Amino acid sequence: MDSQPGNRFFAHRRRCTCGKDIDAARDACPHCGRIYDDPWTRRFARICPLGTYRELILFLFGLVGFQLLGFLLSFIAQAFAQEVLVGAGLTGGSLQQALIDYTRSAAYSSFVNYGAYVLFFVAVLIVIWPDLAYIAKRQFSKWQNYLIGGGLGIVLIVASILWNIIVILLGGGTSDNQASVVNIVTYSPILGIVITGIIGPICEEFAYRVGLFNLGMRINRLAAYLFATVVFGLIHMHDFASVNEWLNFPSYLIAGGILAFTYDRFGLSASITAHVVNNLYAVILTLIAQ
Repeated sequence: MDSQPGNRFFAHRRRCTCGKDIDAARDACPHCGRIYDDPWTRRFARICPLGTYRELILFLFGLVGFQLLGFLLSFIAQAFAQEVLVGAGLTGGSLQQALIDYTRSAAYSSFVNYGAYVLFFVAVLIVIWPDLAYIAKRQFSKWQNYLIGGGLGIVLIVASILWNIIVILLGGGTSDNQASVVNIVTYSPILGIVITGIIGPICEEFAYRVGLFNLGMRINRLAAYLFATVVFGLIHMHDFASVNEWLNFPSYLIAGGILAFTYDRFGLSASITAHVVNNLYAVILTLIAQ
């Protein structure tokens, strides 16, 4: 039987000698254990292929699903707040102004943002669950990668600081994304550490590295870096008409590039570690500054 990788509607499947169709990026058949060693599998040697369709699901969940979850939680929060305010006797213009004030509050932002990330994390677990043991063995068994990831996380922090200095010299200020993080972390420090510092990076690494970067690698390495860097930068922008947001945009491009390099060269454990180190630094710095 044909054991060479083929592009079947971009699914990149191969027919193993055991008769099963498997992801051509995998270096071993999950059914019979046969080892594959060819240029295609070597392209994915250090990263974590999960199959084209699940990689696409992870990416789309990061790109669209997270926003939809936020919209749903926003609707729930506003509906609940309206019930409480009506019960307190507010009507008409007073009710509308109270709702507007609530949607501008840290409590509202925290509920929507943190809630969306928790649901996103659950969704990621559901998608990767069939391959959890494979991921753990392939990506999280080498302790050296955690040290490398920590080091590259420090590189990411230094690069961000240097670009922030440039932004200030150019007359810019804090990005909307960073201002939002400061707002919700200050309101709820513990959740800030757990969700913004740890859960958020894990979710984003599965969406934009295991998802988007892997999809790009199924074209070529240049496409993988281009997609993972540019899209990662764009999803952190809140206002595309703001000059200040565009001044801060390169900072997220740099972060996306460093994380893509970390994932490509050292795997998922390293890129998650680098991302967590960067976010925890930002969270702890925010709390210290208060």
